[in-house]
Amino acid sequence: MNINIVERSKVALLEVGASPILYLMIALSVVSVAIVIERLIFFLSTRADLQKLAAQLSERLGAGDLASARALVLGQKSAEAAVVAAGLGQIAQGPAAVEEAMSGARAIQKMRLERRLGFLGTLGSNAPFVGLLGTVIGIVQAFDHLERAGAATGGGAL
Repeated sequence: MNINIVERSKVALLEVGASPILYLMIALSVVSVAIVIERLIFFLSTRADLQKLAAQLSERLGAGDLASARALVLGQKSAEAAVVAAGLGQIAQGPAAVEEAMSGARAIQKMRLERRLGFLGTLGSNAPFVGLLGTVIGIVQAFDHLERAGAATGGGAL
């Protein structure tokens, strides 16, 4: 018996059903919520009052107290403080070294802040297609049920 690709696809879709798609979507939803919660906790734990920090930093740098300014930013958990701390650590080597250190620290902090967001972006882009696959499987199943019901009642094609 020679079955073409359409019939083989139909048989495969009917055998598997839409349940694996549903379970996949549930699992991806749970992972997404976990990432959102983790990122929320991370951002809440690393936030800082930047206006207050900037005022204190400006005051200490204006007084020429580099050690106190560095100690101030090292005591902070924010990404901005880490970038400033990197610059203050290289101040003795000159402006080019400060700029280089701050640029490197900025790149590291950006990666730290954007961790796992690529997964959410990819998932958000592909979720409609996964849902559409489940819909297609459901439609194939519905037409199969209609075909069987028509054959059982002796109905013919239109």
